[in-house]
Amino acid sequence: MRTAIALLGLVALCATRVEAQATLDRAEEQLELAEFEEAARLLEEIADDTGARLDRAAVARLFRLRAVVRAALGREREANRDLTALVLVLEGREPGALPQALRRRFDRMRIAHGQDTLRVRVEIRPLGADEVRASVAADDADSGVVERTELTCRAGRREVASSDAGTVTVRGESELECEGRAFGPGGWEIDRSVARWRSGDPEAGGDEGGGGVGGIDETLLWVLGGAGAAVLVGVLIGVVAFAASETGVGGPVWVPRE
Repeated sequence: MRTAIALLGLVALCATRVEAQATLDRAEEQLELAEFEEAARLLEEIADDTGARLDRAAVARLFRLRAVVRAALGREREANRDLTALVLVLEGREPGALPQALRRRFDRMRIAHGQDTLRVRVEIRPLGADEVRASVAADDADSGVVERTELTCRAGRREVASSDAGTVTVRGESELECEGRAFGPGGWEIDRSVARWRSGDPEAGGDEGGGGVGGIDETLLWVLGGAGAAVLVGVLIGVVAFAASETGVGGPVWVPRE
């Protein structure tokens, strides 16, 4: 029974991601037709849909498309922010096709932020004899990749506190396990981290590190969803020109020179 439920959940998740991919496809079609306002609307729709459960590849495509659309609409500051977000999401990989002007900006931002991460950190600190404060924070270089965080604390199997405000205060417990998660556009779970604390243990309360969302591998879900990395083909009407490329998520990794 548990296996059947897990398989049903996997099928539903794949279907959701395929639908999200279709929305991204429509946005790219509108971009190719120079229908920038409609493309922008579709991209905002998918970005705001927390139930879309986008994965890293889809989020990278979202930021890449949105940067082009916003640049075409003259929203340069927002386009630059999307390019910074793209640097962080790709984690050093090549972005795929971008207009030459945007590619130059991307390269500058990669030099500035290429070593930055989207790591989630959880800390637990005692405030007094009977009070403990837990907090979660996520680094995103002010790019807007991280849209919200969740923090849940348990004592044994009991949930004793939870918050999406980043901090909780717990009283009357002798031990805690707190898990923090960070989410990006389209409900993408960026990272998660766990910290444990025990009364009287001076080394407790540290972050055990992130390392991804855990559970089902994202690459497997991407394959099962029937989707692959997409390459931008260009904006018509002479507004922006694309250069063909097959790189992107999973592609070559850029290493800055020492």
